[in-house]
Amino acid sequence: MQTETMQTETLDQTFEQLLDHVFNPPASGQRVRVFEVNAERRQVVTRAAGRTAPISGSRRSSGGAADPNPYELVSAALGACTTMSIRRYADRKGIPLERVEISVSHLRASTQARDSFVRTIFLDGDLSEAQRSQLVQIAAHCPIGKMLSAGAEIHTVLSTRDPDTSPMPEDMRAIERRASAHRAADLNAAWLRTQ
Repeated sequence: MQTETMQTETLDQTFEQLLDHVFNPPASGQRVRVFEVNAERRQVVTRAAGRTAPISGSRRSSGGAADPNPYELVSAALGACTTMSIRRYADRKGIPLERVEISVSHLRASTQARDSFVRTIFLDGDLSEAQRSQLVQIAAHCPIGKMLSAGAEIHTVLSTRDPDTSPMPEDMRAIERRASAHRAADLNAAWLRTQ
């Protein structure tokens, strides 16, 4: 039992050192920008690392496709971080891992209940049971998982001006124009139905 505890502690120390090199937190002041593009449908776009992605707050209707919602993005962040953590550790240790697949489900029984995530890990490759166990242990060290487990302080600041001095990026302006055009077309169609 004592040897197993020592091995786990050594594994933890090794992985914490690896994380320092792989998952450095963003530089102070870096931020993700989010712009509302359609208030009635609760649609926004986000800009991070020079890329733009749509996010939807609306529920999906049966068969209707929608952009990921914020809960799905948190689940995706947990899955992505877990996958990268396992992959980097396996590569560093020479573990013959061919593929990692993570499925994450977000659960909450009620608005007062604590959120929980179920993370299911699939490991493909010629792995021993010890290697599989080691890689699953590494999942517990994923930085996003640690942040979610510990909770985070959120500080909110009200600003009377644009939170970033740079203007809205042009690709986000194009998304906003398309959303406005769709909204106008929807309103026009609704008005025509009443005539």
